[in-house]
Amino acid sequence: MSSEDEIEDIIRRHEQVAESGDTDAMYKLATIYDKGIVGTTSIQPDLKQAMQWYERAACGGKMEAMLYLCAAYERGKSGIVPVDMIQATHWYEQAANHGNIAAMINLGTIYLTGKGGINIDVQKAMHWFESAAEKGNGNAMFNLAVINHRGRGDFKPNMERAVYWYERAATSGIAKAMYNLAYIYDNGEVGIPSDVEKAVQWYERAATEGGMVEAMENLAVIYSDGQGSVAADKQKSVYWYEQAGKKGRAEAMFHAASMYDSGSGNLPADIEKAIYWYEQAAQSGMPQAAFNLGMYIQENDGVY
Repeated sequence: MSSEDEIEDIIRRHEQVAESGDTDAMYKLATIYDKGIVGTTSIQPDLKQAMQWYERAACGGKMEAMLYLCAAYERGKSGIVPVDMIQATHWYEQAANHGNIAAMINLGTIYLTGKGGINIDVQKAMHWFESAAEKGNGNAMFNLAVINHRGRGDFKPNMERAVYWYERAATSGIAKAMYNLAYIYDNGEVGIPSDVEKAVQWYERAATEGGMVEAMENLAVIYSDGQGSVAADKQKSVYWYEQAGKKGRAEAMFHAASMYDSGSGNLPADIEKAIYWYEQAAQSGMPQAAFNLGMYIQENDGVY
């Protein structure tokens, strides 16, 4: 039997199994026609034939086939499959209804943004984000929090629900949720009174777990002079300025230098550290840091 005959025989056997309703065989046939590979042998790809088998496999409940069709219709493929967001949305819904979390989030995004001409529908978006959130997806929780926080279209802000979803997202490890929650407690929002202790708790998690520079800087500000029930602590303040400085924040470098330069509260002056952070800030483009460093050199006869 020739190599060509062998290939035809393999495809024929896959087709026989596929015609019996086997979705794995349908999907295998689709990938053969899509990639143009049978075993280790290359054949001419046939995307039209592939799409037919992908659709049959997807209609039979094959998740991989559904997700392939989602991507193919959302982006288009090889000039043969046109972009078709109606078809993409249809297959995302099929995949989501079969429990696929990524499909739920994509559907939520499509309905929230009106991607590709799909009608914006905030209620549908929230439905799919909630479906993903209830399966433990932190990004979906965060999206729900943001919608409730800011409102969207006819959907009005609901700060109680926003805090609920931010807390769930933050607990699942989403750093931006930790920061947003901290910011709400730091500044207060409609119906949510300021609670600086909770703000510090969430800023610290956003800073330590998420590496968020904004959280580090806000902690430094709170500890610098104290705020609400949180007492001033210059050592904690300079620590957080240093952490932000290590991430390249020039203003944080300058604040750390200034605090070490003058000393205050429970933080003793430390000229070596002040010079170090002035140098870092100056090298990061802060003119005031370069000026302070120059003044120090001048006052000490060019020695530091």
